[in-house]
Amino acid sequence: MNASEDLSMIRTGTYFGESLIHSNETVTITPEKTSYALTSNVQDPQNPDITVEREATREDWDELQALIDPATFRMLPAILGQPDAADQGGEWVEITVGGDAKRIDLEMNASVPEIDALLRKLREKRNEMSHK
Repeated sequence: MNASEDLSMIRTGTYFGESLIHSNETVTITPEKTSYALTSNVQDPQNPDITVEREATREDWDELQALIDPATFRMLPAILGQPDAADQGGEWVEITVGGDAKRIDLEMNASVPEIDALLRKLREKRNEMSHK
């Protein structure tokens, strides 16, 4: 990443538009902490929302930061493919650099050559946090 750019947050998640229970998964990563949330479109006492938070390590943040080229990320379209078509799920990635956020929505588990290494790492992070 360009040292002159100030990456302050990375967010990623998944969603299923037709699902009501635990249909939205979000991981928010900052230099200080990593937060995970699994939420529902409709509140259900038998399936409460799940949240997990832990301190971030400098190594994790540096590794993610090294995988991001903000200029390349900004050039990608906001929507790639047809996320959540036929309720197959959608995935998204958002970075905040210098106070400006850019989000990209894509088909679940899609390959995006410009950011594949970042996507792999974020998918690992989501999986890891969902099992805490």
